[in-house]
Amino acid sequence: MKKLFILLFILGCTITTKAQLGETSLSSFYEQVKKAHYENGVLVEQINYKGSPYLNKEFQTGEIITTQKVVFKNLLLRYDIYNDQIEFKKDSEILIVPKNNFVSKAVMAQDTFILLPQTSGVGFFQQIHANKASLLKRYCMDYNPAQKPQAYQDAKLAEYVRKSDDFYLLLPDHSIHKISGIKSIIELFPQKDSEIKDFVKNNKLNVKKEPGLIKLTDYLSTL
Repeated sequence: MKKLFILLFILGCTITTKAQLGETSLSSFYEQVKKAHYENGVLVEQINYKGSPYLNKEFQTGEIITTQKVVFKNLLLRYDIYNDQIEFKKDSEILIVPKNNFVSKAVMAQDTFILLPQTSGVGFFQQIHANKASLLKRYCMDYNPAQKPQAYQDAKLAEYVRKSDDFYLLLPDHSIHKISGIKSIIELFPQKDSEIKDFVKNNKLNVKKEPGLIKLTDYLSTL
């Protein structure tokens, strides 16, 4: 009986400790994000503008995976295309999730974003299709500032304008390559020139559109 009591006591302590660790982790996530938020300046949302800088303006339930492989679930997140940042909402406060040495992956509903290096630092790429070679998408957007009224011209609101998306291949060696057509793909596999052309032709693939690129990505993963 005494042994049973000791076992139950240890088990109870273990469960309590795990619960405390979970609470601490969520609290730590909020504090880290909050710290970065104030270091980068207060996030002030524009009110009067056309279009939207967001992939989805509404916050969606998702998760953040950090560079230390820590997973934070049930977060309210959204992706700001124009500023290339993930925003996190807690109560009525909106914070920017820090990129450098913190986030590795963000999942929002059905969308998965991974943080990868690029010429100007690091950026978020949407993971469209994962295989030995993976297809990634990079969202693009322009911003037209507001214009004051002038002679014979009314005032214009600031406007966010979506541009054509860019597609990239992530190869097994972790290199990232922008692709814009069959030529840019063949350049990555010069010894498979004829095989790739035949595959595209026989399957009538449009390699500038997502469905065709997904099928081609699977084929390239076999090379």
